[in-house]
Amino acid sequence: MTKIKNITVFAASSTRADQVHLDAAEELGKLIGERDLTLVFGGGGVGLMGSLYEGTKAAGGGTIGITTTQFVELEQAVPDCDELIVVETMAERKKELIDRADAILVLPGGLGTYEEFFDAFVGRVLGHHSKAMVLINIEGALDPLCRMIDDGIDRKFINQGVREFLHVFTTPADALEHVLSTTEHQVDPSKMVPSGDWEEPGQ
Repeated sequence: MTKIKNITVFAASSTRADQVHLDAAEELGKLIGERDLTLVFGGGGVGLMGSLYEGTKAAGGGTIGITTTQFVELEQAVPDCDELIVVETMAERKKELIDRADAILVLPGGLGTYEEFFDAFVGRVLGHHSKAMVLINIEGALDPLCRMIDDGIDRKFINQGVREFLHVFTTPADALEHVLSTTEHQVDPSKMVPSGDWEEPGQ
């Protein structure tokens, strides 16, 4: 089992998010810092990303921000991260966020957060990495995302085996505890792709 040190968090940069989501992001950051872990995030100083950063720094955790040249100003990149990496494209940003992670947590967010989640989740399903992934579903904000995946499974567009990797918790503390206690394991991609072998529940 790989020792968990770097926690990548996907989260919103929206400044209009409800306070409950900002508070949850700050709480997660504090928990990361208190565990002497390093936050890997999108590098923004606004929205949930900003709250994550502030919480982590306040608790003494390390911070690695990864952003693009386009978003340096749009998301007000935090210049005093322990390490701030600026890349050219969103594809490069996602790759760095995933590659540097020992585990991945997902807070509510917008299209960019969903894109990051699906990129990492598909990689997990196909066995490109074996990092634990958890959705932190604050006040049901990620219910529609979970329902969409479940609907795809019900309609047999998505292999139900992916449920093995779709872990959902409602608090930052439970989510972080899960990834810190989860044993990594590789998957058989043929069991996960829609055209692969199907096993009905109970078999």
